[in-house]
Amino acid sequence: MKRTVTYLCIALLACACGKGELDPGTLTSNPFDADYDGPPVFVYDSTYTQTVTIPGGVIVNQVIAFHVKGELLPANTGYSVQVVETVTGAGAVINPDPPNSHSFKYSRANPVLGAPLCVKLALYNNADTARPEEVCASL
Repeated sequence: MKRTVTYLCIALLACACGKGELDPGTLTSNPFDADYDGPPVFVYDSTYTQTVTIPGGVIVNQVIAFHVKGELLPANTGYSVQVVETVTGAGAVINPDPPNSHSFKYSRANPVLGAPLCVKLALYNNADTARPEEVCASL
């Protein structure tokens, strides 16, 4: 019985030694990675103006609505989106709108009719950003 157990252990060890090394450079299918090389994650939905009344006046914002392709993400993963305007560098980290969805809305004050507003969008999770994608919208 001892010999059988010994031979079984030797056989298991020999099989374990044959495994190759994992190459992190080939793991590029997770949309949360900066090296992600799959299909686009973001889909532009629309742009529109939103009027906000404040004491002493009115502010007009341009809203860019977009959504994330949820089917590309691991199940039950919480995340935000980092938005950076390409011209000014201004931006923010925004949460889903409505909550617990894959829809987002980025708003910016003082829109210019006909001028494109381009933003870089990146999944944001645990203070890390994924590969950015650019979306442009004009009013």
